[in-house]
Amino acid sequence: MQIIDYIKKTDQVISDSPLRKIIESEDELPVEILEKDFITIQEELKIISEKIDRALNLVVMGEVKAGKSTFINALIGREVSPVEVTETTASVIEIFYSESPQGIIRKKNSKNFAGSPEEIFAELSAEKGNLDYFSDVKNVSLALPFENLKKLNIVDTPGLASITEENEAVTVNYIQKADVVLWLFNGNHMGQADVKEKLSETAKYGKPVIGIVNRVDEVDTSPERLKLYTQRKYEIYLYDIFTLSAFQAYQAKKNDDQDLLNESGYTELIDYLENNIEKESEEVQEESIISSLNSIINRDIVLHESYLRNIEFIKNQLEVHNDEIKYHNERIKNNIESRLRNWVRQDIFRNEKRELFNMVENMGALSSKKTRNAVKNRLKELFSEERIKNKLINRIEEVEDYFRSEWESSVEEVHRNIKENIEDFLAEEQKLVKNEISQISSGDFLVEGIGQGAALGGGAAFAFAAYTAWLGPSAAFLTIGGQLAAFFPPFLLAGIAVGGISRLFSVRKEKEEMKKAILENIRDIKENQLLSIVLPEIIDKINQQSDKVAAEIEDKFIHSISNSWNDKEIKLLINQINQHVQKLKAASAL
Repeated sequence: MQIIDYIKKTDQVISDSPLRKIIESEDELPVEILEKDFITIQEELKIISEKIDRALNLVVMGEVKAGKSTFINALIGREVSPVEVTETTASVIEIFYSESPQGIIRKKNSKNFAGSPEEIFAELSAEKGNLDYFSDVKNVSLALPFENLKKLNIVDTPGLASITEENEAVTVNYIQKADVVLWLFNGNHMGQADVKEKLSETAKYGKPVIGIVNRVDEVDTSPERLKLYTQRKYEIYLYDIFTLSAFQAYQAKKNDDQDLLNESGYTELIDYLENNIEKESEEVQEESIISSLNSIINRDIVLHESYLRNIEFIKNQLEVHNDEIKYHNERIKNNIESRLRNWVRQDIFRNEKRELFNMVENMGALSSKKTRNAVKNRLKELFSEERIKNKLINRIEEVEDYFRSEWESSVEEVHRNIKENIEDFLAEEQKLVKNEISQISSGDFLVEGIGQGAALGGGAAFAFAAYTAWLGPSAAFLTIGGQLAAFFPPFLLAGIAVGGISRLFSVRKEKEEMKKAILENIRDIKENQLLSIVLPEIIDKINQQSDKVAAEIEDKFIHSISNSWNDKEIKLLINQINQHVQKLKAASAL
Protein backbone atom coordinates (compact mmCIF):
# COMPACT_ATOMS: atom_id res chain seq x y z
CA MET A 1 0.00 0.00 0.00
CA GLN A 2 1.31 3.46 -0.93
CA ILE A 3 2.09 5.73 2.02
CA ILE A 4 -0.53 8.28 0.87
CA ASP A 5 -3.18 5.55 0.75
CA TYR A 6 -2.13 4.37 4.20
CA ILE A 7 -2.56 7.88 5.58
CA LYS A 8 -6.00 8.22 3.97
CA LYS A 9 -7.03 4.79 5.25
CA THR A 10 -5.88 5.65 8.76
CA ASP A 11 -7.66 8.99 8.68
CA GLN A 12 -10.89 7.33 7.56
CA VAL A 13 -10.76 4.68 10.29
CA ILE A 14 -9.88 7.21 12.99
CA SER A 15 -12.70 9.54 11.90
CA ASP A 16 -15.25 6.72 11.94
CA SER A 17 -14.94 6.40 15.72
CA PRO A 18 -18.44 6.34 17.28
CA LEU A 19 -17.04 8.29 20.22
CA ARG A 20 -15.67 11.04 17.98
CA LYS A 21 -18.99 11.30 16.15
CA ILE A 22 -20.79 11.83 19.45
CA ILE A 23 -18.18 14.39 20.52
CA GLU A 24 -18.57 16.26 17.22
CA SER A 25 -22.36 16.26 17.58
CA GLU A 26 -21.88 17.79 21.05
CA ASP A 27 -24.15 15.14 22.55
CA GLU A 28 -23.33 13.66 25.94
CA LEU A 29 -21.60 10.30 26.27
CA PRO A 30 -22.70 7.83 28.96
CA VAL A 31 -19.26 8.19 30.56
CA GLU A 32 -17.25 11.41 30.69
CA ILE A 33 -14.27 11.39 28.36
CA LEU A 34 -11.02 13.29 27.93
CA GLU A 35 -11.97 14.80 24.58
CA LYS A 36 -8.54 16.36 24.11
CA ASP A 37 -6.95 12.89 23.79
CA PHE A 38 -9.26 12.02 20.89
CA ILE A 39 -8.87 15.43 19.27
CA THR A 40 -5.06 15.34 19.68
CA ILE A 41 -4.85 12.12 17.70
CA GLN A 42 -6.74 13.70 14.80
CA GLU A 43 -4.51 16.78 14.94
CA GLU A 44 -1.39 14.61 14.87
CA LEU A 45 -2.77 12.69 11.92
CA LYS A 46 -3.36 15.96 10.07
CA ILE A 47 0.24 17.04 10.71
CA ILE A 48 1.55 13.72 9.41
CA SER A 49 -0.48 14.01 6.22
CA GLU A 50 1.12 17.41 5.59
CA LYS A 51 4.62 15.90 5.69
CA ILE A 52 4.51 14.21 2.31
CA ASP A 53 6.99 15.58 -0.23
CA ARG A 54 8.66 17.83 2.33
CA ALA A 55 12.27 17.97 3.41
CA LEU A 56 13.35 15.74 6.26
CA ASN A 57 12.49 17.45 9.53
CA LEU A 58 15.09 17.21 12.27
CA VAL A 59 14.39 18.54 15.78
CA VAL A 60 17.22 19.21 18.25
CA MET A 61 16.26 18.87 21.89
CA GLY A 62 17.97 18.50 25.26
CA GLU A 63 18.85 20.14 28.53
CA VAL A 64 19.86 23.73 29.09
CA LYS A 65 23.62 24.10 28.49
CA ALA A 66 23.69 20.88 26.47
CA GLY A 67 25.23 22.80 23.56
CA LYS A 68 22.41 22.55 21.03
CA SER A 69 23.21 25.85 19.32
CA THR A 70 26.90 25.03 19.06
CA PHE A 71 26.00 21.65 17.63
CA ILE A 72 23.77 23.22 14.99
CA ASN A 73 26.51 25.70 14.09
CA ALA A 74 28.93 22.79 13.64
CA LEU A 75 26.37 20.83 11.64
CA ILE A 76 25.81 23.68 9.19
CA GLY A 77 29.38 24.98 9.26
CA ARG A 78 28.77 28.58 10.35
CA GLU A 79 27.28 30.49 13.26
CA VAL A 80 23.57 30.53 12.48
CA SER A 81 22.12 29.65 15.88
CA PRO A 82 23.27 32.16 18.53
CA VAL A 83 25.11 30.31 21.27
CA GLU A 84 23.20 30.51 24.58
CA VAL A 85 20.61 32.94 23.17
CA THR A 86 17.89 30.33 22.96
CA GLU A 87 19.02 29.01 26.34
CA THR A 88 18.20 32.41 27.83
CA THR A 89 15.11 33.23 25.80
CA ALA A 90 13.48 29.82 25.37
CA SER A 91 12.89 30.63 21.69
CA VAL A 92 12.38 28.05 18.98
CA ILE A 93 14.65 28.58 15.93
CA GLU A 94 13.70 26.90 12.67
CA ILE A 95 16.48 26.62 10.06
CA PHE A 96 15.73 25.62 6.46
CA TYR A 97 16.97 25.99 2.89
CA SER A 98 16.44 29.02 0.68
CA GLU A 99 18.36 30.29 -2.35
CA SER A 100 18.62 33.70 -0.69
CA PRO A 101 19.39 34.11 3.04
CA GLN A 102 16.63 35.67 5.09
CA GLY A 103 15.16 35.53 8.54
CA ILE A 104 12.21 36.59 10.64
CA ILE A 105 11.42 36.89 14.33
CA ARG A 106 7.70 36.24 14.69
CA LYS A 107 6.03 38.13 17.52
CA LYS A 108 2.90 37.30 19.46
CA ASN A 109 1.60 40.81 19.91
CA SER A 110 3.98 43.32 18.31
CA LYS A 111 5.30 43.67 14.76
CA ASN A 112 7.49 40.92 13.33
CA PHE A 113 11.21 41.63 12.79
CA ALA A 114 12.53 40.58 9.38
CA GLY A 115 16.06 40.79 8.02
CA SER A 116 19.15 38.86 6.99
CA PRO A 117 20.38 35.98 9.17
CA GLU A 118 23.12 38.32 10.42
CA GLU A 119 20.54 40.97 11.37
CA ILE A 120 18.42 38.34 13.08
CA PHE A 121 21.51 37.17 14.93
CA ALA A 122 22.37 40.71 15.96
CA GLU A 123 18.81 41.41 17.13
CA LEU A 124 18.70 38.25 19.26
CA SER A 125 22.14 38.92 20.72
CA ALA A 126 21.30 42.56 21.51
CA GLU A 127 18.16 41.51 23.39
CA LYS A 128 19.79 38.58 25.15
CA GLY A 129 18.52 38.38 28.70
CA ASN A 130 15.57 40.72 27.99
CA LEU A 131 12.73 38.52 29.21
CA ASP A 132 10.08 41.10 28.34
CA TYR A 133 11.27 41.13 24.74
CA PHE A 134 11.47 37.38 24.35
CA SER A 135 8.16 36.74 26.06
CA ASP A 136 6.67 38.32 22.94
CA VAL A 137 8.66 36.09 20.57
CA LYS A 138 6.64 33.26 19.02
CA ASN A 139 9.48 31.65 17.05
CA VAL A 140 12.48 32.46 14.85
CA SER A 141 12.99 31.34 11.24
CA LEU A 142 16.31 31.36 9.36
CA ALA A 143 16.44 30.53 5.63
CA LEU A 144 20.00 29.72 4.42
CA PRO A 145 21.46 28.80 1.00
CA PHE A 146 23.33 25.66 2.11
CA GLU A 147 23.12 22.48 0.06
CA ASN A 148 22.81 20.19 3.08
CA LEU A 149 19.67 22.07 4.12
CA LYS A 150 17.85 21.14 0.92
CA LYS A 151 16.88 17.83 2.45
CA LEU A 152 16.89 18.93 6.06
CA ASN A 153 14.77 21.31 8.12
CA ILE A 154 16.44 21.84 11.49
CA VAL A 155 14.61 23.07 14.58
CA ASP A 156 16.57 24.26 17.63
CA THR A 157 14.25 23.98 20.65
CA PRO A 158 14.58 25.56 24.11
CA GLY A 159 16.39 23.71 26.86
CA LEU A 160 14.17 21.64 29.15
CA ALA A 161 14.46 23.97 32.13
CA SER A 162 13.46 27.01 30.07
CA ILE A 163 10.43 25.48 28.38
CA THR A 164 7.22 27.30 29.18
CA GLU A 165 3.72 25.90 28.77
CA GLU A 166 3.21 27.92 25.59
CA ASN A 167 6.47 27.11 23.81
CA GLU A 168 6.21 23.51 24.98
CA ALA A 169 3.06 23.28 22.85
CA VAL A 170 5.03 24.77 19.94
CA THR A 171 7.83 22.26 20.50
CA VAL A 172 5.37 19.36 20.55
CA ASN A 173 4.01 20.57 17.22
CA TYR A 174 7.52 20.51 15.72
CA ILE A 175 8.15 17.06 17.20
CA GLN A 176 5.06 15.71 15.52
CA LYS A 177 6.24 17.20 12.22
CA ALA A 178 9.74 15.78 12.75
CA ASP A 179 11.17 12.70 11.12
CA VAL A 180 14.08 12.43 13.55
CA VAL A 181 14.79 13.93 16.98
CA LEU A 182 18.40 14.58 18.03
CA TRP A 183 18.52 14.62 21.83
CA LEU A 184 21.62 16.30 23.28
CA PHE A 185 22.81 15.40 26.77
CA ASN A 186 25.19 17.58 28.76
CA GLY A 187 28.14 15.32 29.51
CA ASN A 188 28.87 17.38 32.62
CA HIS A 189 25.47 16.76 34.18
CA MET A 190 24.20 13.33 33.26
CA GLY A 191 21.12 11.85 34.95
CA GLN A 192 19.01 14.98 35.36
CA ALA A 193 15.68 14.17 37.03
CA ASP A 194 13.40 15.60 34.35
CA VAL A 195 15.23 14.10 31.34
CA LYS A 196 13.64 10.67 31.58
CA GLU A 197 10.15 12.12 31.80
CA LYS A 198 10.70 14.42 28.81
CA LEU A 199 12.29 11.63 26.78
CA SER A 200 9.27 9.48 27.58
CA GLU A 201 6.88 12.22 26.44
CA THR A 202 8.88 12.71 23.23
CA ALA A 203 9.08 8.99 22.47
CA LYS A 204 5.31 8.56 22.64
CA TYR A 205 5.00 10.44 19.33
CA GLY A 206 6.71 7.54 17.60
CA LYS A 207 9.76 9.44 16.36
CA PRO A 208 13.26 7.93 16.20
CA VAL A 209 15.25 9.69 18.92
CA ILE A 210 19.05 9.74 18.48
CA GLY A 211 20.99 10.42 21.66
CA ILE A 212 24.11 12.65 21.53
CA VAL A 213 26.24 13.04 24.65
CA ASN A 214 27.83 16.46 24.08
CA ARG A 215 30.69 18.40 25.76
CA VAL A 216 32.72 15.22 26.28
CA ASP A 217 35.91 17.34 26.03
CA GLU A 218 34.98 18.96 29.38
CA VAL A 219 34.66 15.79 31.50
CA ASP A 220 37.28 13.58 33.12
CA THR A 221 35.75 10.25 32.12
CA SER A 222 36.00 8.66 28.68
CA PRO A 223 33.37 9.04 25.93
CA GLU A 224 32.92 5.26 26.00
CA ARG A 225 31.89 5.31 29.67
CA LEU A 226 29.48 8.19 29.02
CA LYS A 227 27.93 6.26 26.17
CA LEU A 228 27.62 3.13 28.31
CA TYR A 229 25.98 5.11 31.10
CA THR A 230 23.52 6.66 28.63
CA GLN A 231 22.71 3.25 27.19
CA ARG A 232 21.94 1.79 30.61
CA LYS A 233 19.75 4.73 31.64
CA TYR A 234 18.00 5.84 28.45
CA GLU A 235 18.51 3.22 25.74
CA ILE A 236 14.85 2.21 25.90
CA TYR A 237 13.93 5.60 24.42
CA LEU A 238 16.85 6.02 21.99
CA TYR A 239 17.36 4.75 18.43
CA ASP A 240 21.15 5.13 18.69
CA ILE A 241 23.72 6.95 20.87
CA PHE A 242 26.82 9.03 19.98
CA THR A 243 29.36 11.07 21.92
CA LEU A 244 30.47 14.53 20.72
CA SER A 245 32.31 17.74 21.44
CA ALA A 246 30.29 20.24 19.42
CA PHE A 247 32.70 23.00 20.42
CA GLN A 248 35.73 21.12 19.00
CA ALA A 249 33.72 20.23 15.92
CA TYR A 250 32.81 23.84 15.27
CA GLN A 251 36.39 25.03 15.84
CA ALA A 252 37.66 22.28 13.53
CA LYS A 253 35.18 23.38 10.86
CA LYS A 254 36.29 27.00 11.11
CA ASN A 255 40.01 26.09 11.06
CA ASP A 256 39.71 23.20 8.59
CA ASP A 257 41.30 20.82 11.15
CA GLN A 258 40.36 17.29 10.08
CA ASP A 259 42.12 15.58 12.97
CA LEU A 260 40.26 17.69 15.53
CA LEU A 261 37.04 17.05 13.63
CA ASN A 262 37.55 13.29 13.88
CA GLU A 263 38.56 13.56 17.54
CA SER A 264 35.41 15.54 18.37
CA GLY A 265 33.18 12.62 17.33
CA TYR A 266 31.60 14.76 14.63
CA THR A 267 32.78 12.64 11.70
CA GLU A 268 31.21 9.45 13.07
CA LEU A 269 27.95 11.26 13.79
CA ILE A 270 27.77 13.07 10.43
CA ASP A 271 28.55 9.84 8.54
CA TYR A 272 25.67 8.22 10.38
CA LEU A 273 23.34 11.12 9.59
CA GLU A 274 24.41 11.17 5.94
CA ASN A 275 24.07 7.41 5.49
CA ASN A 276 20.94 6.89 7.56
CA ILE A 277 19.17 10.22 7.34
CA GLU A 278 20.22 12.50 4.52
CA LYS A 279 20.95 9.97 1.76
CA GLU A 280 17.95 7.88 2.67
CA SER A 281 15.70 10.74 3.63
CA GLU A 282 12.73 9.43 1.65
CA GLU A 283 13.02 5.98 3.21
CA VAL A 284 13.50 7.44 6.66
CA GLN A 285 10.58 9.79 6.19
CA GLU A 286 8.31 6.98 5.05
CA GLU A 287 9.48 4.78 7.92
CA SER A 288 8.86 7.65 10.32
CA ILE A 289 5.38 8.27 8.92
CA ILE A 290 4.43 4.61 9.10
CA SER A 291 5.84 4.44 12.62
CA SER A 292 3.83 7.49 13.62
CA LEU A 293 0.67 6.17 11.99
CA ASN A 294 0.99 2.84 13.79
CA SER A 295 1.63 4.68 17.03
CA ILE A 296 -1.49 6.80 16.50
CA ILE A 297 -3.63 3.78 15.63
CA ASN A 298 -2.42 1.85 18.65
CA ARG A 299 -2.98 4.81 20.95
CA ASP A 300 -6.50 5.12 19.55
CA ILE A 301 -7.05 1.44 20.28
CA VAL A 302 -5.91 1.99 23.87
CA LEU A 303 -8.28 4.95 24.25
CA HIS A 304 -11.29 3.03 22.93
CA GLU A 305 -10.55 -0.13 24.88
CA SER A 306 -10.12 1.96 28.00
CA TYR A 307 -13.50 3.55 27.32
CA LEU A 308 -15.04 0.10 26.95
CA ARG A 309 -13.69 -0.87 30.36
CA ASN A 310 -15.06 2.39 31.76
CA ILE A 311 -18.52 1.81 30.39
CA GLU A 312 -18.57 -1.82 31.55
CA PHE A 313 -17.52 -0.59 34.98
CA ILE A 314 -20.36 1.94 34.94
CA LYS A 315 -22.88 -0.75 34.04
CA ASN A 316 -21.61 -2.82 36.94
CA GLN A 317 -21.77 0.13 39.31
CA LEU A 318 -25.36 0.83 38.28
CA GLU A 319 -26.27 -2.71 39.24
CA VAL A 320 -24.30 -2.55 42.48
CA HIS A 321 -25.80 0.81 43.37
CA ASN A 322 -29.38 -0.23 42.65
CA ASP A 323 -28.98 -3.49 44.55
CA GLU A 324 -27.71 -1.59 47.58
CA ILE A 325 -30.53 0.95 47.37
CA LYS A 326 -33.10 -1.86 47.10
CA TYR A 327 -31.55 -3.55 50.12
CA HIS A 328 -31.69 -0.38 52.21
CA ASN A 329 -35.23 0.38 51.05
CA GLU A 330 -36.50 -3.02 52.18
CA ARG A 331 -34.52 -2.78 55.40
CA ILE A 332 -35.94 0.63 56.26
CA LYS A 333 -39.52 -0.38 55.43
CA ASN A 334 -39.24 -3.61 57.44
CA ASN A 335 -37.71 -1.80 60.40
CA ILE A 336 -40.43 0.85 60.43
CA GLU A 337 -43.20 -1.74 60.20
CA SER A 338 -41.60 -3.80 62.95
CA ARG A 339 -41.18 -0.73 65.17
CA LEU A 340 -44.79 0.37 64.70
CA ARG A 341 -46.25 -3.08 65.31
CA ASN A 342 -44.06 -3.68 68.38
CA TRP A 343 -45.04 -0.28 69.71
CA VAL A 344 -48.74 -1.06 69.32
CA ARG A 345 -48.39 -4.50 70.86
CA GLN A 346 -46.15 -3.53 73.79
CA ASP A 347 -46.21 0.18 74.54
CA ILE A 348 -49.16 2.07 73.11
CA PHE A 349 -51.51 1.62 76.11
CA ARG A 350 -48.97 0.82 78.83
CA ASN A 351 -49.65 3.97 80.84
CA GLU A 352 -53.42 3.73 80.35
CA LYS A 353 -53.44 0.15 81.60
CA ARG A 354 -51.37 1.10 84.62
CA GLU A 355 -53.72 3.98 85.48
CA LEU A 356 -56.86 1.87 85.14
CA PHE A 357 -55.41 -0.96 87.18
CA ASN A 358 -54.55 1.51 89.95
CA MET A 359 -58.10 2.84 89.92
CA VAL A 360 -59.50 -0.69 90.15
CA GLU A 361 -57.16 -1.55 93.01
CA ASN A 362 -58.26 1.55 94.90
CA MET A 363 -61.94 0.70 94.61
CA GLY A 364 -63.44 -0.43 97.92
CA ALA A 365 -65.64 -3.44 98.37
CA LEU A 366 -68.70 -1.22 98.47
CA SER A 367 -67.64 1.53 96.07
CA SER A 368 -70.31 4.00 95.41
CA LYS A 369 -71.90 4.41 92.04
CA LYS A 370 -70.21 7.83 91.82
CA THR A 371 -66.78 6.23 92.14
CA ARG A 372 -67.53 3.61 89.54
CA ASN A 373 -68.78 6.28 87.16
CA ALA A 374 -65.56 8.24 87.59
CA VAL A 375 -63.55 5.19 86.60
CA LYS A 376 -65.89 4.57 83.70
CA ASN A 377 -65.54 8.15 82.44
CA ARG A 378 -61.77 8.00 82.75
CA LEU A 379 -61.81 4.80 80.79
CA LYS A 380 -63.68 6.47 77.94
CA GLU A 381 -61.25 9.39 77.97
CA LEU A 382 -58.20 7.15 77.82
CA PHE A 383 -59.53 5.16 74.87
CA SER A 384 -61.23 7.95 72.99
CA GLU A 385 -60.75 8.31 69.25
CA GLU A 386 -59.04 11.70 69.63
CA ARG A 387 -56.56 10.42 72.20
CA ILE A 388 -55.63 7.37 70.14
CA LYS A 389 -55.28 9.56 67.05
CA ASN A 390 -52.88 11.89 68.88
CA LYS A 391 -50.82 8.93 70.03
CA LEU A 392 -50.50 7.72 66.47
CA ILE A 393 -49.63 11.18 65.16
CA ASN A 394 -46.86 11.61 67.76
CA ARG A 395 -45.49 8.21 66.95
CA ILE A 396 -45.59 8.84 63.21
CA GLU A 397 -43.60 12.05 63.72
CA GLU A 398 -40.92 9.98 65.45
CA VAL A 399 -41.05 7.50 62.57
CA GLU A 400 -40.55 10.34 60.12
CA ASP A 401 -37.33 11.37 61.87
CA TYR A 402 -36.16 7.76 61.81
CA PHE A 403 -37.14 7.45 58.13
CA ARG A 404 -35.12 10.50 57.15
CA SER A 405 -32.13 9.60 59.31
CA GLU A 406 -31.98 6.04 57.99
CA TRP A 407 -32.15 7.12 54.37
CA GLU A 408 -29.47 9.73 54.90
CA SER A 409 -27.07 7.30 56.55
CA SER A 410 -27.86 4.62 53.96
CA VAL A 411 -27.18 6.96 51.06
CA GLU A 412 -23.94 8.10 52.69
CA GLU A 413 -22.87 4.45 52.98
CA VAL A 414 -23.75 3.72 49.34
CA HIS A 415 -21.98 6.92 48.28
CA ARG A 416 -18.86 5.96 50.22
CA ASN A 417 -18.79 2.48 48.69
CA ILE A 418 -19.33 3.76 45.14
CA LYS A 419 -16.70 6.46 45.63
CA GLU A 420 -14.17 3.87 46.80
CA ASN A 421 -15.05 1.63 43.85
CA ILE A 422 -14.53 4.51 41.44
CA GLU A 423 -11.22 5.54 42.99
CA ASP A 424 -9.93 1.96 42.94
CA PHE A 425 -11.02 1.54 39.33
CA LEU A 426 -9.42 4.79 38.20
CA ALA A 427 -6.13 3.90 39.88
CA GLU A 428 -6.04 0.47 38.25
CA GLU A 429 -7.20 1.82 34.89
CA GLN A 430 -4.48 4.44 34.87
CA LYS A 431 -1.84 1.79 35.52
CA LEU A 432 -3.31 -0.39 32.80
CA VAL A 433 -3.46 2.40 30.22
CA LYS A 434 0.11 3.44 30.94
CA ASN A 435 1.26 -0.15 30.63
CA GLU A 436 -0.60 -0.63 27.36
CA ILE A 437 0.80 2.58 25.88
CA SER A 438 4.29 1.63 27.00
CA GLN A 439 4.05 -1.56 24.94
CA ILE A 440 3.23 0.26 21.70
CA SER A 441 5.93 -0.45 19.13
CA SER A 442 7.02 2.49 17.07
CA GLY A 443 9.23 1.70 14.09
CA ASP A 444 12.08 -0.62 15.02
CA PHE A 445 12.20 0.26 18.68
CA LEU A 446 9.92 -0.20 21.66
CA VAL A 447 8.94 3.04 23.34
CA GLU A 448 8.39 1.60 26.79
CA GLY A 449 7.62 4.03 29.54
CA ILE A 450 5.93 6.64 27.37
CA GLY A 451 2.91 6.40 29.63
CA GLN A 452 4.74 8.22 32.39
CA GLY A 453 2.74 11.34 33.06
CA ALA A 454 0.46 10.66 30.09
CA ALA A 455 -3.14 11.77 30.43
CA LEU A 456 -5.45 8.88 31.15
CA GLY A 457 -7.66 8.42 28.13
CA GLY A 458 -10.91 6.71 27.31
CA GLY A 459 -13.02 8.44 29.92
CA ALA A 460 -11.37 6.73 32.86
CA ALA A 461 -11.01 10.07 34.55
CA PHE A 462 -14.75 10.74 34.67
CA ALA A 463 -15.70 12.59 37.85
CA PHE A 464 -18.23 11.58 40.46
CA ALA A 465 -18.67 15.14 41.73
CA ALA A 466 -22.26 15.20 40.50
CA TYR A 467 -22.92 12.08 42.54
CA THR A 468 -21.70 13.68 45.73
CA ALA A 469 -23.65 16.85 45.00
CA TRP A 470 -27.08 15.27 45.38
CA LEU A 471 -26.32 12.29 47.62
CA GLY A 472 -25.36 14.40 50.62
CA PRO A 473 -27.23 14.14 53.93
CA SER A 474 -29.08 17.38 53.25
CA ALA A 475 -30.55 16.26 49.93
CA ALA A 476 -34.07 17.66 49.74
CA PHE A 477 -35.67 14.57 48.25
CA LEU A 478 -34.82 12.52 51.35
CA THR A 479 -37.66 14.18 53.25
CA ILE A 480 -40.94 12.35 53.23
CA GLY A 481 -42.65 15.26 51.60
CA GLY A 482 -44.69 16.59 54.48
CA GLN A 483 -45.61 15.20 57.86
CA LEU A 484 -46.34 11.48 57.76
CA ALA A 485 -49.14 12.37 60.11
CA ALA A 486 -50.94 13.63 57.03
CA PHE A 487 -51.18 10.02 55.91
CA PHE A 488 -53.05 9.09 59.05
CA PRO A 489 -56.57 7.96 58.05
CA PRO A 490 -58.78 9.14 60.94
CA PHE A 491 -61.90 7.44 59.57
CA LEU A 492 -60.36 4.11 60.50
CA LEU A 493 -60.65 4.97 64.18
CA ALA A 494 -64.40 5.46 64.04
CA GLY A 495 -65.04 1.89 65.14
CA ILE A 496 -62.85 1.98 68.22
CA ALA A 497 -65.08 1.61 71.31
CA VAL A 498 -64.79 0.74 74.97
CA GLY A 499 -68.37 -0.42 75.49
CA GLY A 500 -67.35 -3.86 76.71
CA ILE A 501 -65.38 -2.37 79.55
CA SER A 502 -68.12 0.14 80.37
CA ARG A 503 -70.64 -2.60 80.94
CA LEU A 504 -68.46 -4.07 83.67
CA PHE A 505 -69.34 -1.19 85.90
CA SER A 506 -73.07 -1.84 85.81
CA VAL A 507 -72.71 -4.88 88.04
CA ARG A 508 -70.43 -5.86 90.86
CA LYS A 509 -67.37 -7.82 89.77
CA GLU A 510 -64.20 -8.95 91.37
CA LYS A 511 -61.17 -6.73 90.73
CA GLU A 512 -59.22 -9.43 88.88
CA GLU A 513 -62.13 -10.00 86.56
CA MET A 514 -62.30 -6.30 85.89
CA LYS A 515 -58.55 -6.20 85.12
CA LYS A 516 -58.97 -9.19 82.85
CA ALA A 517 -61.78 -7.50 81.01
CA ILE A 518 -59.68 -4.32 80.61
CA LEU A 519 -56.82 -6.35 79.09
CA GLU A 520 -59.17 -8.14 76.72
CA ASN A 521 -60.63 -4.89 75.49
CA ILE A 522 -57.15 -3.35 75.05
CA ARG A 523 -56.12 -6.43 73.12
CA ASP A 524 -59.23 -6.16 70.99
CA ILE A 525 -58.46 -2.54 70.12
CA LYS A 526 -54.85 -3.43 69.28
CA GLU A 527 -55.41 -6.60 67.29
CA ASN A 528 -58.75 -6.09 65.63
CA GLN A 529 -58.58 -2.39 64.96
CA LEU A 530 -55.09 -0.85 65.13
CA LEU A 531 -52.95 -3.77 63.91
CA SER A 532 -55.49 -5.09 61.44
CA ILE A 533 -56.93 -1.90 59.98
CA VAL A 534 -55.14 1.31 60.95
CA LEU A 535 -51.44 0.35 60.87
CA PRO A 536 -51.57 -1.42 57.49
CA GLU A 537 -52.83 1.83 55.93
CA ILE A 538 -50.14 3.90 57.58
CA ILE A 539 -47.40 1.39 56.74
CA ASP A 540 -48.56 1.25 53.13
CA LYS A 541 -48.24 5.05 52.86
CA ILE A 542 -44.75 4.95 54.40
CA ASN A 543 -43.72 2.13 52.04
CA GLN A 544 -44.95 4.08 49.05
CA GLN A 545 -42.87 7.07 50.11
CA SER A 546 -39.81 4.92 50.73
CA ASP A 547 -40.19 3.33 47.28
CA LYS A 548 -40.45 6.82 45.83
CA VAL A 549 -37.22 7.89 47.54
CA ALA A 550 -35.44 4.74 46.32
CA ALA A 551 -36.65 5.28 42.75
CA GLU A 552 -35.55 8.91 42.80
CA ILE A 553 -32.10 7.97 44.08
CA GLU A 554 -31.73 5.36 41.34
CA ASP A 555 -32.91 7.80 38.65
CA LYS A 556 -30.56 10.53 39.80
CA PHE A 557 -27.66 8.11 39.99
CA ILE A 558 -28.32 6.87 36.45
CA HIS A 559 -28.50 10.45 35.21
CA SER A 560 -25.34 11.42 37.06
CA ILE A 561 -23.14 8.48 36.20
CA SER A 562 -24.38 7.60 32.70
CA ASN A 563 -25.97 10.86 31.50
CA SER A 564 -29.37 9.13 31.33
CA TRP A 565 -28.27 6.60 28.71
CA ASN A 566 -30.41 3.48 29.08
CA ASP A 567 -29.13 -0.07 29.00
CA LYS A 568 -30.15 -0.67 25.37
CA GLU A 569 -28.37 2.46 24.16
CA ILE A 570 -25.22 1.59 26.12
CA LYS A 571 -25.13 -1.93 24.68
CA LEU A 572 -25.44 -0.53 21.15
CA LEU A 573 -22.56 1.90 21.78
CA ILE A 574 -20.42 -0.93 23.18
CA ASN A 575 -20.99 -2.95 19.99
CA GLN A 576 -20.08 0.06 17.83
CA ILE A 577 -16.86 0.67 19.80
CA ASN A 578 -15.90 -3.00 19.54
CA GLN A 579 -16.37 -2.86 15.78
CA HIS A 580 -14.26 0.30 15.60
CA VAL A 581 -11.46 -1.33 17.61
CA GLN A 582 -11.44 -4.26 15.18
CA LYS A 583 -11.13 -1.83 12.25
CA LEU A 584 -8.25 -0.07 14.01
CA LYS A 585 -6.44 -3.35 14.60
CA ALA A 586 -6.94 -4.31 10.96
CA ALA A 587 -5.57 -0.92 9.87
CA SER A 588 -2.46 -1.29 12.05
CA ALA A 589 -1.71 -4.66 10.42
CA LEU A 590 -1.54 -3.17 6.90
